[in-house]
Amino acid sequence: MRLAGIGVAVLLAGGGVVAYLVAEPGQHAQHDASLPVRVASVQTVGLASPGPAGQAGPGTAPELLLAGPRGLTFTPARPAAPPAGYPEWTADQMVGGGYIFIYISTGRCLAATAAQAAALQRCDLSERQRWTREYHGTDATGQDYWQLRNAADGRCLTAGSPVAATGTAGPGARLELQPCGTGGSWRQLVAFWSGY
Repeated sequence: MRLAGIGVAVLLAGGGVVAYLVAEPGQHAQHDASLPVRVASVQTVGLASPGPAGQAGPGTAPELLLAGPRGLTFTPARPAAPPAGYPEWTADQMVGGGYIFIYISTGRCLAATAAQAAALQRCDLSERQRWTREYHGTDATGQDYWQLRNAADGRCLTAGSPVAATGTAGPGARLELQPCGTGGSWRQLVAFWSGY
């Protein structure tokens, strides 16, 4: 039953990008006509950092990228109690490579913004909403980790400055965009997490 619900969510999210482009052609003027707009595949995922010092694995929890009052943050997740609405993202692989990440509960796309920020914005499929991934390794549990690089400015998603604990969630890290490192620092490693 749960798989059927996830299948419907994936279908709606993937179709949402196409429907948005058809319904609001004047709203996405920033879209570069040379960028592909067809979706090749859609996955429903959690976007996860391995957490402090890259310690995700048995007995520890990843930090899932969630939207909240403090913006987008990597928030510690407990495997026994996944966050409401988990998994939170669709990873829409576009024809020609690249990904568009849609936050399911809002229908908005992950976009690079000014300074060191990333935010959820109305989907327009522009370069600032396109992400490429570069493989950086597999942990002891078999989870693959990648760097996610923005197509517009070349910066990578980064688990940045810490945020204080709130409610039942422990401390986490703000989502930032920083120059991509070559050493594979855990702060720039992101998994398509399906560990629950």
